[in-house]
Amino acid sequence: MRKITGDEMAAIDRYAIKGLEIPGILLMENAALKLLKNIDIVMKTNIAIVSGTGNNGADGLALARHLINLDHNVKIYIIGDINRENEEYMTYYNILLNLGMEFETIHTIEDLQNFENTISKMDLIVDAIFGTGLTSQVRGVQEYVIDMMNHSGVDILSVDIPSGIDANTGKIQGTCINPKKVVTFQFMKKGIAENPLICDDVVVESISIPKKAVERILGKDLF
Repeated sequence: MRKITGDEMAAIDRYAIKGLEIPGILLMENAALKLLKNIDIVMKTNIAIVSGTGNNGADGLALARHLINLDHNVKIYIIGDINRENEEYMTYYNILLNLGMEFETIHTIEDLQNFENTISKMDLIVDAIFGTGLTSQVRGVQEYVIDMMNHSGVDILSVDIPSGIDANTGKIQGTCINPKKVVTFQFMKKGIAENPLICDDVVVESISIPKKAVERILGKDLF
């Protein structure tokens, strides 16, 4: 199986979006459907989505829309300030607002306490905090949130890569999510393959990035 770095995946995404003019939101929609495919929607009806404010968080919000359409009980927690410069993120955020979705933001000790109490009652937690672009230490509120998720006793599904893992090296950036399952997109990431602490249940799902974009970055010898 071909393993690539987070930097290589970012370059592939960038060429698909900028070079081939594939809307980023289309790739996110594909990602959300592949996440949905990997959730037992019969057993997991109460789901918390813990979202950062970048592209990984946008994938989580896209998933939320599908779960809401299935009449699931969905709680969305936003970690950090909303990135209004991220067009895809704001598109999904506004769609959910229009659907009547209420968001919880985590900034204070009281917010953290409410978060900890609520997630322990859920059937599944979706980790959509940090994606493959993380290169710095996890600190502050994000660190507390990750530790609370790990100690909740609830199954965690990580979007693309467990939050806190460097996608290039597998290094843990201070702390990281310990997921029950990881759904990573298009290719296995080196950071997942090279970190023995990550769970064994890692699924690679295609989000229909064209072969031309992959070859442009990785060359024609893909395997």
